Amino acid sequence: MVVAASLVAPPPRAAQPLATILKAHPLVHAAEGELYRRVFSEASAALGTRPSRVAEDELAMRAASELGLAPARLATRLAALGKASGRPWTVEHKQATLAAWLALAGA
Repeated sequence: MVVAASLVAPPPRAAQPLATILKAHPLVHAAEGELYRRVFSEASAALGTRPSRVAEDELAMRAASELGLAPARLATRLAALGKASGRPWTVEHKQATLAAWLALAGA
């Protein structure tokens, strides 16, 4: 049973015309990323939960605030989770963990 879901991503942008996207390689990758985020959101909704979306640059401060932890304490707990999880423990793993923690706290 899925009880919560979250994405670390900026707010969605309005889609550009396909012809415009195809003329610029970076726009192709941006559109691809948004496609995957949309698929994840729709799959989550089909399972009964609407994912939250948190911008990367807001994640740590929002997590500290909403979880009621000082930023240093949050960093300590996150490091302990990483140590228990083992390698790899990259920035993406830390962000996903914080996003999931926030989503579960709100569930």
